[in-house]
Amino acid sequence: MKPGQKQLVTQAWERHRRHQLAISTTPAKVKEIMTSEHLCEMRRGLKDVFVAEIPMVCTEVYSDVEAVRRAAQQRGHTTGDTMTLNTGYNFLRRRDRQRALQQVRATRPWFLVLAFPCTAWSPLQSLNSNPERLQAARLRDEILVRFAAQLAEEQLGGGRHFVLENPLASAAWKLPCMRRLAARPDVGRVRTDMCCFNLRGPQGLRLRKPTLLLSSAQSVVSFFKNKVCTRKHSHEPTMGGTKVTGPAGHYTTSFAKALVQCMEVQFDWETQLLQAKRCAETHDAYIMEDCGTLDYVNETTHEAYAGAD
Repeated sequence: MKPGQKQLVTQAWERHRRHQLAISTTPAKVKEIMTSEHLCEMRRGLKDVFVAEIPMVCTEVYSDVEAVRRAAQQRGHTTGDTMTLNTGYNFLRRRDRQRALQQVRATRPWFLVLAFPCTAWSPLQSLNSNPERLQAARLRDEILVRFAAQLAEEQLGGGRHFVLENPLASAAWKLPCMRRLAARPDVGRVRTDMCCFNLRGPQGLRLRKPTLLLSSAQSVVSFFKNKVCTRKHSHEPTMGGTKVTGPAGHYTTSFAKALVQCMEVQFDWETQLLQAKRCAETHDAYIMEDCGTLDYVNETTHEAYAGAD
């Protein structure tokens, strides 16, 4: 058989096979397949826009250990610069707070991770510290708490997300700014124990460290609500000076990875909701092309292609 004849036979067989599959597949199955392919294409497109227009998946504020940032980068996400004293931000200074706020507004991170210092708000401070000195420390650090709440509000106003973490017993949760934030209908709260994420003390035992998370992401609330201590392992006390409290204030790799995975789940869920809304507002159809292939046409994408021509 000549090469030209072989090519014609091959093309004829492929065309016959496409027609055979189109006839043998139910319309419902065809729609399911084509809709799934279209959804995947849209999600990939949204992911590209997400990375290009919002260059940060997460940014850590106040934390000196960039565990969340590293975990996000390992998952292939673009992240922003961490804003801490180590990177030139002193949030007790107004100009640094304004600079950080401008950075958030300019970069519009999809997720903002917030954790203000908790030392002054610990119940132990009421027992061990001079009352006047403690009051002065809390007045100073209240600036940081209010700024964390402001950043969270900034995220909410832009339709983006945040997670804010501090010990469960922290007196900062009773401040008016925190009460207002927690009372919002689009903000959830969930308690977790850090021993579930392998937080350990200097003796090698786990540190329980009951922790409260505020977040605008349902994925965070849903994931962490069952992550409480089962009391099936031993703990060491979260006391004993900076040798213990220092490591206790850092995020473990396990906790950071869990946060990043929650971010991904939230993004995927909202992407699907957006796609479902767009499909409900447009019309789609299946057209048999001259070559025999079945093509999926969506009103929105079809108009976009027509405009491009």
